Amino acid sequence: MASKSTTPKNQEDLQLTFRVEQPPSAAPTWIPRSWALWCLVGIVLGASAWWFSKSLLVQGLSKKFEAAETRGEALVALQQLAIVGDDATGELGRALMHSDEEVARAAYLMLDDRLSGWLAAVEKHQKPISELAAALNSLPDDALPTRLELAELLASRVLVRLRDLPDNSMASVVTACEGAVAKSRQSVGRATIQVPLVDEVSGEASSEVVLNAQDAAQNTATEGSGLSSVPPPLDRVSALPADGSVPPAKGVTLRLSDSGEAPTGLDRGVATIEVTPRQTGAGARLVAETSASYAGPMVPRGGMQADRLPGAISTPAVAAINPPIAQVYQPPSFDAETIKAMPIEQLVRLLGVDDGQVVRTASLALRTRGMSDSLIQFASQVAVVLATGAREEKIAVAQTVATRPDLGEPWLLWIAEDRDPEVRRAAVGLLSGRVDEEIGKKLRTMLSYEAHPEVAQTLRQVLSPQTPKLR
Repeated sequence: MASKSTTPKNQEDLQLTFRVEQPPSAAPTWIPRSWALWCLVGIVLGASAWWFSKSLLVQGLSKKFEAAETRGEALVALQQLAIVGDDATGELGRALMHSDEEVARAAYLMLDDRLSGWLAAVEKHQKPISELAAALNSLPDDALPTRLELAELLASRVLVRLRDLPDNSMASVVTACEGAVAKSRQSVGRATIQVPLVDEVSGEASSEVVLNAQDAAQNTATEGSGLSSVPPPLDRVSALPADGSVPPAKGVTLRLSDSGEAPTGLDRGVATIEVTPRQTGAGARLVAETSASYAGPMVPRGGMQADRLPGAISTPAVAAINPPIAQVYQPPSFDAETIKAMPIEQLVRLLGVDDGQVVRTASLALRTRGMSDSLIQFASQVAVVLATGAREEKIAVAQTVATRPDLGEPWLLWIAEDRDPEVRRAAVGLLSGRVDEEIGKKLRTMLSYEAHPEVAQTLRQVLSPQTPKLR
């Protein structure tokens, strides 16, 4: 018989409850939860240290630039300042006042190149533009006129661009630039030198005219071209006899260069002025027979010819001793390899030299560059006219070049480097309405060297915004 299982009636369900207890955790700290704040603090400290170190670097380079004793040291320090970037804009602006003409122009060219990028996006470069305007306006009123003219060129570029802005957000910059332009024009007015010249003088009066002209020539050559020392003085001419006869006198050689040292190497021009008294009627004058030679590139320093270099014989006071001053450009000798390596704008200039071998080598080099024989022949005619032709012939050539569609603006720029100011003025005027960024840069460089007021005025008019490029 199977057994039967039964459950006790008094059995109760047993209910078990389990609880898991964890040890209390450590009190939370604020450091792990504030890592973003610490990162921000680190970024601020790093940026501050970087800005402070950059400021110290600019100050150190500025002191190095001011303490430079030679042109080379100053140019090296200037280049280092340029590498720093926009933070050195003010220092570059103040470098325009350097006593050395070459250093001042190097600073100008650096700033002019930067302005092209800044003015293309004014909104992004308001700070460096403002710093440059402040530096230009802070230049002393009694600075050399040539330095203030460089500042005027930069300030004029800024004014041309900012006046086109619809808003008045950079009014302070416009005011500063207008102040820099006003200083330059006032300085030019103060720097005008009047040298009295008379046709008929005798006795001590004639000697006085000679001395006044000599002093004016020395002062202008020294102050206007950044010479570190006064050039050798001209021979003093004693009082002439009452009959106007001229006693025998030896010629005096006056060497002018852009530094106090004798030119060496291939990057400087030398002008030699032979000064001899000559009889002219009842009185006498100093007549300057001039020959300029250049031992360097055909287009030295921004495209100017050797006799138009700063400190050379184009100084107004020197020219005022007794006009006219005969100027003869004697190109240097080049070997065939040097000629072949020249750019086209220098090769065409060689077509007018009085050296058949040089002309043939230059023609061959132009032909290998793709220039047609007919164009080479025309370029040769232009070069010969510019070297030996009269003013009317040169202006006629410029007008012909301007009407030919196959010739570009570089041809007019070539003619605009002529020694005759009327020819330069005509060639520059024909560039009106044909100025793009590259041509404008070259014209501004020419303006920085131009000493003739009417040519400079024509350059400013061509560079003005009222004459946009037509093509």
